[in-house]
Amino acid sequence: MNLFKKQQPMERRYTEEEGKTGFVVAYQENAQGSSVTLEGAAAPLKTSFAPGREDSARILYQEALEMLKARAERGMDHAAIERDLRELIEGARED
Repeated sequence: MNLFKKQQPMERRYTEEEGKTGFVVAYQENAQGSSVTLEGAAAPLKTSFAPGREDSARILYQEALEMLKARAERGMDHAAIERDLRELIEGARED
């Protein structure tokens, strides 16, 4: 571990299914921690992780992408997709 290495901020946005579903899943990582955000939901939905929990945030981001792809392929409506993604993301929140 290099204590002097400055962590570079990282951001990823999955927009491939936005036209079909109306949703974008975003991942942000910086020195203060990381977060996964669902854009396009009726109410903002963001889950944050403390520094050192980047792996948990990345896993959640990948799970959300896979869920969004699968729901889009099935042609599920916006409300059903939001319900499933909300359940996934809220279930990952830290106490």
